[in-house]
Amino acid sequence: MELKYGNKSASIDHHVGPWDWTAEERVITFDDADVFTVVEDPKTRRWQLYYDMNDDGLEGYVPKKRNKVQVNLTRTLIAEAAT
Repeated sequence: MELKYGNKSASIDHHVGPWDWTAEERVITFDDADVFTVVEDPKTRRWQLYYDMNDDGLEGYVPKKRNKVQVNLTRTLIAEAAT
């Protein structure tokens, strides 16, 4: 359920999409849902991004005692640079 970056061979056995955004084009979706959660790694104190496919708080994937926060990924358009 953790989102990671990888090339084509790294993604063969994983769910790769589709990525999209909501009707108002503001929130990013994955597989038609926006159920993202960040989970704190207790060793590194860094946050990892997960897709909560079952919308159940990552039950069975992440220990209950870890810090978790549901988040929305918002789409930000960047103006093109002048050529």
